[in-house]
Amino acid sequence: MKNGHTLALLVSSMAIAATSAANAASFGGFIPVVSLPRSVATVTQGVNSADVTSIPVAVTLCSGATEFPSFVARSATIAEAVGSCYTIRATILGAAVTRVEINHTGGANGIMAVKFGGPGSVIGFDRTNPNPGTVGSSTGRDVTFRPSVGGWVLRASYSEPIGVGAVPPVGDVYGQLTLAFSTCFDIGDYLNIELDLDKAN
Repeated sequence: MKNGHTLALLVSSMAIAATSAANAASFGGFIPVVSLPRSVATVTQGVNSADVTSIPVAVTLCSGATEFPSFVARSATIAEAVGSCYTIRATILGAAVTRVEINHTGGANGIMAVKFGGPGSVIGFDRTNPNPGTVGSSTGRDVTFRPSVGGWVLRASYSEPIGVGAVPPVGDVYGQLTLAFSTCFDIGDYLNIELDLDKAN
């Protein structure tokens, strides 16, 4: 009987470990993307939710379909985009820190990737290095992964390097950011990251 209890405890422990591993959301770093540059007149610190609403969003679902939700300002510092099975919330915490949260809200579908930015956006995504970098961009902040929930690995890629005027891009400010999940971001999943948004127009 004692051996039976020991075996049951071992199986239970293995199940808990497997569940923890399955929910061990993690960050796999950055994927470099070669892309065409874009020139803007200025890059400055200090964005608000109205600026965030200019960011185009393209969400690739696990089904293969793509949705294009729009950010809507909820306050001076919070903007949200709502899709068929998710919400994306951007909360401006300071001049160089914006928290981005993605919540799965239910349903059979999920997310494979989210692309932020593109034509019409006045937002630049400012990386840490090189530092000093683009004039007006300050110190920058690479995508910073915070405690999240899911069985996937997140990878971030920056594209569309931004230069100011006739000065070519130096490699710290980009017009597009793509977040890609290694497996489907689905029911119960939650992503929490921080990054630096600059005004670039």
